[in-house]
Amino acid sequence: MTGCRPSQGAGANASSRWDRVPPSWPLREHSRFVEAGGLRWHVQVLGAGPPLLLVHGTGAAAHSWAAPARLLAADFQTILPDLPGHGFTALPSVAGMSLPGMATGLAALLERLGNLSADEVPFADLVEAQVRAGRLDDAHERLEAYVALAEGEALPVGLARAARLRGLLAGEEEYARHFERALELLGDGEPFLVARTHLGFGERLRRSGERRRARVELELALELFERLGIEARARL
Repeated sequence: MTGCRPSQGAGANASSRWDRVPPSWPLREHSRFVEAGGLRWHVQVLGAGPPLLLVHGTGAAAHSWAAPARLLAADFQTILPDLPGHGFTALPSVAGMSLPGMATGLAALLERLGNLSADEVPFADLVEAQVRAGRLDDAHERLEAYVALAEGEALPVGLARAARLRGLLAGEEEYARHFERALELLGDGEPFLVARTHLGFGERLRRSGERRRARVELELALELFERLGIEARARL
């Protein structure tokens, strides 16, 4: 089962096959089409609780997350979009197929879905997506807006997410204390976010050459993910 769309020149019949979700598609009952950022998006939303955005890789589609999404839906409103030009989401311009272009598209989709408050995960995930896409100026700007909301609400989970994001963006002398602060704020609560924080901390330590400390954090992340029934994709 592939996730790549046919090219624009594949013909009307080929294109029309991607305008509707077939009965055999995983989680089809949760599918919807949303107009955002000039594109028609296919997105699947299931479960209830804090929103959680799951983004597939290139050459795939939202169905990549079908199995873990069913588990996560017990605790989260799980959001699975097809990226631009993938699955049943429309083809964008060439620029829209780049990593920055997809990050911008996801921002428009999340805004359309209304998931932009400090206690909702997709806002924080958007900052992380911008970091990974190399859009550091945009990430810093959105992070500061997020931090202002989190500090205004003064809820431990929001403050922990803010600290985690600061760790992703901070310099070599500062990032560790931000991740440590996030873990302190989380304590034994929010196990999925705790696991993601250990994972992000471990990845950052590894990039800094601190492989022993990195391994400890990555193993903690893997253990937590496995407890949650999630297959972690960390290279230990």
